[in-house]
Amino acid sequence: MKNILFLLGMVGILSLSSCGITNKDDYMKSFDSFVTEVEKKKEITEREYKRMSAQYEEYARNYYDKYKSQLSAQELSNVAKMKVRYVKALAQHHINDAGDAIDNITDDAEKAANDAKNTVNEAGKDAKKAAKKAGKEIKKAAKKAGDKAEEVFD
Repeated sequence: MKNILFLLGMVGILSLSSCGITNKDDYMKSFDSFVTEVEKKKEITEREYKRMSAQYEEYARNYYDKYKSQLSAQELSNVAKMKVRYVKALAQHHINDAGDAIDNITDDAEKAANDAKNTVNEAGKDAKKAAKKAGKEIKKAAKKAGDKAEEVFD
């Protein structure tokens, strides 16, 4: 597990290094651009989430540690705001995913309720048919019994 995390970290460092982050201004611009990209995403796949998480860790931890002593109070505040924007964007995606899951569950529950209602209606129709049939058979049996009784008394 540590090897995987190390490998992801190294990939992140290499990919971010290739972006040309060589000073605090590059860091601030690149981090802001990254957060804006995340905020614009309509959907985030599991693979994208993992990539973005690794990239965020690079910005929020590694580059931050590297440049924090060079950042002004305003820049430190802006970094904090970018972190909040990133978390908020991810939370919104999770809320949307949860909302979709709830919609699916609601649809499934509605379908199950309709299926149950249809089953009950069908059972009611079957019971009504069976009751009619039983009623006819009882009438027939009663008539037959009455006819037999007349024969006995005749």
